[in-house]
Amino acid sequence: MEWRFLVAALKCGRQPLADHFLQTSQTDVSKKLVHIQNWWRRAAAARCENRVVAMSSVLNRLSNVFSERFPFDEEQSDGESTCFLGDDSDCESSDADSYCNDELL
Repeated sequence: MEWRFLVAALKCGRQPLADHFLQTSQTDVSKKLVHIQNWWRRAAAARCENRVVAMSSVLNRLSNVFSERFPFDEEQSDGESTCFLGDDSDCESSDADSYCNDELL
């Protein structure tokens, strides 16, 4: 009953009355507050996990849509790749590279 009075006083904006109820309370309110805080922590962790699952689902659907719209077919390839699989000795140094290196010094 004390807890209900305390909450009602807070809802009505009666901070001094709520403080009085808190100071004269015979029950240990701190245990209830710790219990509520622990519940909020667990609830926040569960909401975070649910968001991750939801985002994973959205990204999976987007990936499927992209794959359907832009399929990768070996037959349609023109034989050129956008991947560079060589080593650095295959590249020649350009004027832009030397300009960037000079600027860094």
